[in-house]
Amino acid sequence: MMPEGPMLIISFYSYVLEVVRNSEGKLVEGSTEKPARYRNLWILCRDMEELNPVVAWKVMEVHEVKEELTL
Repeated sequence: MMPEGPMLIISFYSYVLEVVRNSEGKLVEGSTEKPARYRNLWILCRDMEELNPVVAWKVMEVHEVKEELTL
């Protein structure tokens, strides 16, 4: 297992249209007009034993919380 090293915490919002359609293409669930807002948090740790910087950052945790979008 990798030792604790430098950590990178990335926080961002994403807006997603959540839509389910049936085989005829008709809207069954969700909305094409109202996006859902998700708050995302990614936590990465740098493996100090890895010499290749392309693969040195490892994902430790990923969190996603759906929030009500009020306009």
